[in-house]
Amino acid sequence: MKKSLLISFLLLFMIIFPAWAILPPEVKKDLSPLSALVIGLDGETVILDKGRAQGVKLGDIFTIYRKGKPVIHPQTKEVLGYLKNPVAKAEIVRVEENFATGRLTYKKEEFPIPSPAIRFGDQKILLIAPSASEIEILIPELKEIFSQSHLIVETSKTLGALSPAELGQKRIDFVLYLGQGELRLYNPRLELIRAYTFPLISPPPPGPTAPRTISPHPQRKPQTYTSPTPPSALTPSPSVSNRYPYSTLRYTQPSAPVFRREGRLPQVIIDFEMGDLDEDGKPEIVYLTPKALYVARYRGELLTKYQYQSFGKVLNFSLGPRGWLALNVYVDKEGLRSELLKFDGRNLRPEIKNLNLILSFADFNGDGRNDTLLGQTYSPENFFGHKVYILGRRGNQVTYQKELKVPEGFRLIGSAFADLDGDGYLETIFINKGHKLAVYRYTTKLWISNRKVGGSSYVIKASAGPYRQTYKLTIPAEVNFLTSDLNGDGRKEVILVANESSHRDLLPGIPAYSSGEVLVLTHSATGFELLPISGKFEGPIQGLGIYGQELFVALAKGNPFTQEGESYLLALPLKMPKIKASGPQDVYRAIP
Repeated sequence: MKKSLLISFLLLFMIIFPAWAILPPEVKKDLSPLSALVIGLDGETVILDKGRAQGVKLGDIFTIYRKGKPVIHPQTKEVLGYLKNPVAKAEIVRVEENFATGRLTYKKEEFPIPSPAIRFGDQKILLIAPSASEIEILIPELKEIFSQSHLIVETSKTLGALSPAELGQKRIDFVLYLGQGELRLYNPRLELIRAYTFPLISPPPPGPTAPRTISPHPQRKPQTYTSPTPPSALTPSPSVSNRYPYSTLRYTQPSAPVFRREGRLPQVIIDFEMGDLDEDGKPEIVYLTPKALYVARYRGELLTKYQYQSFGKVLNFSLGPRGWLALNVYVDKEGLRSELLKFDGRNLRPEIKNLNLILSFADFNGDGRNDTLLGQTYSPENFFGHKVYILGRRGNQVTYQKELKVPEGFRLIGSAFADLDGDGYLETIFINKGHKLAVYRYTTKLWISNRKVGGSSYVIKASAGPYRQTYKLTIPAEVNFLTSDLNGDGRKEVILVANESSHRDLLPGIPAYSSGEVLVLTHSATGFELLPISGKFEGPIQGLGIYGQELFVALAKGNPFTQEGESYLLALPLKMPKIKASGPQDVYRAIP
């Protein structure tokens, strides 16, 4: 009887609340108030009597109190207790088994030793959530967890709209980001401290109400197949599609298996991009060979070419706004001699030369066009330096406007900055030293791909290492990433290539890529995913471009160093990988 009543109650609850979130137990364990004593003080460093065994974690903030005014009963004159007087805050920077060390971040007045301290005590917590429904469901539980803090709820803000200066001015101690099935905790410097995932529980769709009759002798009815549509039994019903909206076939079946040949070049190109250089509303194509950089009209004539005349090897180029191009040039044992070029409608002219920086334009505002010039320092030890700057221009000089916070091992060639998960922050996406795709938020690693990506048939040999102990590094001319909202959900996807070589790891200096395909990096129900856009082409892909609703691919066949071979410009429909119900195959028609 009790069991049936419990089941009835659960069913009623599921009808009233069709989907609700359950916070995992570690959230309450990690974020609930925890009392401790300050047992030591040395300048700005405090020592607490609680440690790892008691649940203290790096990044926790403890509020330190001293005895306030007494609370006296008006009739009996008995001292009932003392008011709490918060006088300081300390951020935990080191955790031992039974004690922890903190750094004072705020101090109003001196306090004695020992003094009581409480984690998440009298602190300001800013809660941001793009979905108001999730806040309504979880706010009672979160208020219970942060019972000794002030929880400020904001549904109109995004993480990207916040700044450490603003949070410091408002004395915000933590930022909580509540997304779909995830909870993230940031410190006031907007550094990710912890991340939690939790399930969204939904009731099963209502089944048939009528009882099902099973025949003791079922008879198989003959089925007729009308080409080209398969039998309806193979087509999922709407209820099944709604209940299971994803398919594992999306990981193997390309979304754009069809393409059109746009043109042929009698050269083996090493880099390719498309853009409206002269801002006339019509795109130009820009492509690079080891000998020259070419600009031509799309479906038109060659406009100009630029040949680098000085010492050094051209590595790659990057298109920027209003006809600007960045050309990376390497001089062995000296460094970079990169250039900024300007297309004036007829010619490419070098405006700034001899920059000892790795240059690339990036799309920071998310409109699909590169708008910001970046420069990465050159390192004699491993080519790619530790610092990356947003650059400006004043006359014939570049200016350093802002240093970006990038992870260790970041490589500007083959990278992008895009808000993949829709939280308002730009993730840092790049190809790491092991040829894997890496996704970071500032210096916090979010995801690394299982498979290798990138690769180019053209590489340069760079001297690296300390004095008299140099060795050769192979630096590939990685294809520049593209960012676009392919499925219209407001979040960006990153388009990239994956060229395959049977002996890339054995003979890295001789790539000999045999095939290439186009992939898309997206953020879905199972986190970050690499999905196929195209199938495999016979030969490496050396460039990507977008025009209208089409994706353009530069396919190279041959040897870029001897120029024995040719290249092809191909067009594919631009859409997200998805699985369609069985039916007639789409006929691809070019967009005029």
